[in-house]
Amino acid sequence: FKKKSMVSKIEEPFNIVEVGSDRATLKKVVNYLPCSQNIYCFNPNKRDLDDLEVFFKDNNKVNFKKLNFALADVPGKKTFYITRNDTASSVYEPNYKVLERYRTTTFNIFDVVEKKEIQCENLDNVFSRENINHIDLLLLLCQASELNILKGSSKILEKISLIYTDATFIEKYKKQPLFGDLVSYLNKNNFKFVGYT
Repeated sequence: FKKKSMVSKIEEPFNIVEVGSDRATLKKVVNYLPCSQNIYCFNPNKRDLDDLEVFFKDNNKVNFKKLNFALADVPGKKTFYITRNDTASSVYEPNYKVLERYRTTTFNIFDVVEKKEIQCENLDNVFSRENINHIDLLLLLCQASELNILKGSSKILEKISLIYTDATFIEKYKKQPLFGDLVSYLNKNNFKFVGYT
């Protein structure tokens, strides 16, 4: 998604907010951009953040900041469902009735192995606390929480240029927002859907 009124320009440094610790996507972005970058990375799993920090430590154009908590629409505690494969962990509970139809290629990665309470913040509060004056790129790859995180950034949406987000058409997680919900919310906030990758 991009801001409808966005003008192409390059400012230094490029501010990236990444939620979910998706190394492959973040690596592509970092390698593509020739300018210096401030990367603010959010994840309740400290190990994932530590791995990313090590990954970027020798990259002299990246200023990496790890923020070891989850983002949500409102600050507070939420139940975090830790799955057999970390990449499927979420504050949403896996929806096994739907997943059973698609499990040939995702065998057991959604199996919940632990539930724990985690602290969540909203992006509006973090934005203010970290003195971020704009976000050039918001990367949301966080297992069904994307729309809730955006709702927790309602005050700063006008300061975000591009949003790259995961979206789904089926309820892999119980009561999760779907693609149409995400598009509708962002359209109302002056963003235009650009396309799929």
